Amino acid sequence: MKKKQIQLCKEDQIDNKDLIVALNLDYAANSKLTTLTIIVINSKCFGTGQSRAICVPLAIWSGDESEFVHVADHFRKEIEIIRKHGITTESNHCSIDVFLTMDLKALSVVCPGVKQGSWCPYCDTCSPICCKNHKPRTEDSLGCILGLPACNIIICVLHAKERLCENVLRITLSGVKEKDKFWDAVIKIKGLEGLQKVEDEEWNDVRMFLHGNTCNILLNNVGVMSLFFEKEQTQMLWDALKCLLNNIDKNASDQVISESLSLFWNIYVAAAQGFQGKCWYAHILAKHFLALKCRVRNVKQFETQAFESNHLEEKESIEGASSKGGGTPYSYYD
Repeated sequence: MKKKQIQLCKEDQIDNKDLIVALNLDYAANSKLTTLTIIVINSKCFGTGQSRAICVPLAIWSGDESEFVHVADHFRKEIEIIRKHGITTESNHCSIDVFLTMDLKALSVVCPGVKQGSWCPYCDTCSPICCKNHKPRTEDSLGCILGLPACNIIICVLHAKERLCENVLRITLSGVKEKDKFWDAVIKIKGLEGLQKVEDEEWNDVRMFLHGNTCNILLNNVGVMSLFFEKEQTQMLWDALKCLLNNIDKNASDQVISESLSLFWNIYVAAAQGFQGKCWYAHILAKHFLALKCRVRNVKQFETQAFESNHLEEKESIEGASSKGGGTPYSYYD
């Protein structure tokens, strides 16, 4: 296994690999199951919808993501072998590279080094809006229990979109005087009627949960919220976020994305001053997205919806498993 310690986008290019394998670790609250799932992205159709044609659970258990440590060594050895030697099917030999694609919570399980004062898997910065230059993470500081370097981690941009929209909404709320009226206006938007929030009596610690569709609805209805904005900067922040996410969705050119990243980052840093809950995804997109795009050409293909859709089939699969005689879901602690 290669142990280079150079910039993210200077690693081996994927063009010389026959198969790109993506792994995802995810817990589904509705089924209370955790799954390690694999997608094989054929390099011949890399960057197209066909790259999600294969999505298969490798391991399923009843319990938290943290239980993955009990089987990680097995998968680490398998990953080392296929990255080094590839695989042969019939008369065809395929060279393979393996990527991790997941949200930051699951990443902290697979890469425990990320939890030591920083949630960034790519550099050692300890603050999400620190503008100083920082060193890229080495494999040792990352501590990936699957033996993969930082350049083989692709943060899910869908999760980034969801958490950033939540964060910008919280920043907006913190600067609005008529908070109750503002929130009433938000939940009257079609599609957001069921949006829930958690806060203390004085609106000091607001939390809400958005998914891809509700993010789009919110971004398309900034005009409704703008009636309550106290600063022009708030409008600029939403506009910059919408522009950036749209360019990422379209897989726009590096130059276009670079400009939208710079614009969003500068406005976000100014708007988040004095706000406690700054978003690590803002740092990751602003400082590392272009390097990731250079590495894999289309980061969107590594979004985790394809993995998460498997949760619908997991329960049926595991209940019929021979390891339990067709019995109930199990835990690695069993």
